[in-house]
Amino acid sequence: MRLSVRPKLGIILSLVTILTVVSGFIVVAIASHGPKAHAVSAAGVSYQNAHGQLAAQSLHLGGQNPAQAASQTVYATPNHYGKQNVNSTTTAARSAPGADSLSVQQNAPTVLHNFNGLSAMDNAKIAGVLVHPPDQGLCVGHDASIAGNPEVEFELINLVVAEYNVNGVVQKSALLPSGKENLNNFFNEPNTPFSGGELVSDPRCIYDKPTGTFFFSVVAACSPAVGCTKALESHIDLIVYNATSGAAREYKIDDTFPTHPGCPCLGDQPKIGVDNHAIYLSVDEFEDWANGGTIEDGADVFIISKPQLVAQVAANFTVFTNLAIGGIPVTSLQPAISTSATNTEFLANSFPFLADGENNPVAATLGFWKVTGDSNVTSGNFNAVIISMKIINSESYAFPVLALSTGSGARRSSAFLNPDDSRLQTCQFVSGDTWCSLSTAINIKNDPATRDGVAWFKLSTSGTIAAQGYVAAASKYLIYPAIVHSASGSTGIVFTLTSGSNNPSAAYVFAASGGAFGGVHIAASGAAPSTDGASRWGDYSWATLDPNGKDLWMATEYVPPGFQNPITNFGTRVFDVA
Repeated sequence: MRLSVRPKLGIILSLVTILTVVSGFIVVAIASHGPKAHAVSAAGVSYQNAHGQLAAQSLHLGGQNPAQAASQTVYATPNHYGKQNVNSTTTAARSAPGADSLSVQQNAPTVLHNFNGLSAMDNAKIAGVLVHPPDQGLCVGHDASIAGNPEVEFELINLVVAEYNVNGVVQKSALLPSGKENLNNFFNEPNTPFSGGELVSDPRCIYDKPTGTFFFSVVAACSPAVGCTKALESHIDLIVYNATSGAAREYKIDDTFPTHPGCPCLGDQPKIGVDNHAIYLSVDEFEDWANGGTIEDGADVFIISKPQLVAQVAANFTVFTNLAIGGIPVTSLQPAISTSATNTEFLANSFPFLADGENNPVAATLGFWKVTGDSNVTSGNFNAVIISMKIINSESYAFPVLALSTGSGARRSSAFLNPDDSRLQTCQFVSGDTWCSLSTAINIKNDPATRDGVAWFKLSTSGTIAAQGYVAAASKYLIYPAIVHSASGSTGIVFTLTSGSNNPSAAYVFAASGGAFGGVHIAASGAAPSTDGASRWGDYSWATLDPNGKDLWMATEYVPPGFQNPITNFGTRVFDVA
């Protein structure tokens, strides 16, 4: 969902902690033994802490509602806090980092599988609502409820979910007997969104190979701002699917925080992560939810016992809320999806906004976080769960400019796509490092205009930059990147490519172990201009590691060929490279 609001500043909380500084990390240990504690450090990191238990609820599999007739179109508003994205001599454009250009190749030699995923047509047919941007979740694992225990890909967008085999053929499983379903039915939420029912948004999913378990998450919310006629509410839905037994349960996590000032609130855009002991769900907390959300209070991080979730029993959790640095709320704190064993969870955030809520033209720092002791969540020893963070210097990144595209600018003909902001997207922990990426404005050698490209980061466990760099292509705009790295050392970054001569296309770069990124490969060329106007494009792409530990699966938004919905003609492309 990613609301367009301003942050709340100057959070003051009572000091009930033991504060230490270890290797540059600000470490805050809870000293209170009550059900809730509050903390603020001298260095300016603040939060609240609470804990509880989640009930395991049954899923109504196979009880899908009939398909809806498409009744309306919903567009997300541009997600800036302050000024519009522009293509002019803004501070971001003047001060954007510089990079060399990679060549653009109209082929994809390393692609193993490549197929069309979900689209606006699926939204119209299955969900009954046209929604843009689609957002995106992709997870890849094995599903023993299907004959032969095949490798499958679950893809989720706003507002549909599908399960495919590696060739893009829809599969029917114990979890998804229809093969495709609208998200409200999938997550057991009532009625059609934007028509009096619950709004379900921001889907994500992961496959945890050590336990053979899929995890799916969304935010589900009601307010007059989204046309919901029920009571004001917000919660995270988490489905846990044992792909060996076919058993599934759902957990609903209240994130209205009714005791916080200005609440009940919205927990926006749940971001998912995992380590050996816990599942992490990070949201951004917004006040004034009845009016659509106007004030951000900082990130909230729920830490839930993975063993209890996998066993599909009542699950203990602890939550660090209102995370702020120097009184400025943390935005879009990304927990890492760990594909290597680790007892420590790593998280990261960029700084896309200034203290007054305006867009941050240029930044050169990241927030790097650790959570230790999360094995204690299962036993209920919540005081042993410690969060710590440090600010690290990085390469610079700039608020992206509008991305030139092929439309005329007339109604339903997009002349620009909106890459929105410089928040981190997915983060992955593998082989001792955390990999993250974001969109940035970029000045390319011998290119007279400021474009959009990718800034990527490899962060060590000590919170230093192990490697970083840019991906850019002259005269092109590369927007909404997601990065994935394999234990064997290869790296891929997926994004949408657009320009005045390139329809919105699915593209990527690939680096073999020890090598640099080669040219930009177009996995699927866009067939036409976008019809969505200058609304937010994509919101996020997705990249994930195959269970074999080598192949890199990717998904992003583009305009597919063939007949598409004339109002919003997006589709997704799913592919893997090695």
